[in-house]
Amino acid sequence: MRGEASAPGAIVVTDAGTLIALAHRRLELEQAVSAGDVAIEGDIHVVERFVGLFTLPEPFAAAA
Repeated sequence: MRGEASAPGAIVVTDAGTLIALAHRRLELEQAVSAGDVAIEGDIHVVERFVGLFTLPEPFAAAA
């Protein structure tokens, strides 16, 4: 369903590159917040859980 949540647990303001870095575990959330790359309104634990939902694909193994 599209639209805004009536009562979101958190609102995150960041750019796409930072969000990708968080999702790929190249950047820690607390580090991004401290650097000013991410602004969070609400519960940081909700954002940590959201970022943890992304899974990275298994490394590609070259065929022998």
